[in-house]
Amino acid sequence: MEYLTNSQEDDDADEFSAVIIGETKPDLPRELITGFLCLGETSALVAPPKSGKSKLVLDMALHIEHAREWRGKSVPRPYGVLIFPRERRSQYHEDAYYQRIRDRLGGARKTFMSANFLNLKTNSGVRGVVKLVRSLEREHDCKIGLIVIDTLPMAIAESGLDENSAKDVNAVAARLQIIHDRLDVHIMLVAHTGKAGGRGPRGSSALVGHVDMVAEIAMDKTSIRTLSVTDANHLVPGEVTRFQIKGWCRPGCGWNAEWRNLRHR
Repeated sequence: MEYLTNSQEDDDADEFSAVIIGETKPDLPRELITGFLCLGETSALVAPPKSGKSKLVLDMALHIEHAREWRGKSVPRPYGVLIFPRERRSQYHEDAYYQRIRDRLGGARKTFMSANFLNLKTNSGVRGVVKLVRSLEREHDCKIGLIVIDTLPMAIAESGLDENSAKDVNAVAARLQIIHDRLDVHIMLVAHTGKAGGRGPRGSSALVGHVDMVAEIAMDKTSIRTLSVTDANHLVPGEVTRFQIKGWCRPGCGWNAEWRNLRHR
């Protein structure tokens, strides 16, 4: 076996750097919602169809926007939220409008929605997310703390990838890390449960290995929804909250149209 000399090895070597680990006291987790969501992490919100995933996301977003207590958990400071809804975009607009009225959420308007194509196949696609976040922060004088992709399977499909392929899911996770390397945010990936509920998101199991926390919505026969942490790096698995989706009359309308929203139980 022939070994290269030091000079030959150095000629085409990549440049690396290293730091000493464990030398300084680590920072405490910077929480968006105490005991649930932290900056710098990625989570998966998993649930069956028609279980209220998007409603729950919006409810979180509006409470984070105003630093209001969310279902018994404190929100330490206000942050902006950026949502990439790949489905039912008009429903986000409608629900946000009437929930602001119902809950008297005046003042700050720091929850944003982007209907643009989210390309998770290329590095330039996720760098576009970084560019958008920085632009929103400058224009609206706020700090974006939460990015939501609703739903991840739809975004993966639109990007020409396969949610059942570990190779494709690993590539998506690597590109989401580009966002974390450039922005101090929490990324929430909304996904569907598999055929067997309670076993995480459908598709490749590689996704669970890349997220810091999996939260799952389960429904019983009485329409009560239970949100629970089922897998996490630093949280104790268990119930987070229970809720129902009820009908409400739109304020100011002369007819009893229903709009669905969340009530803490």
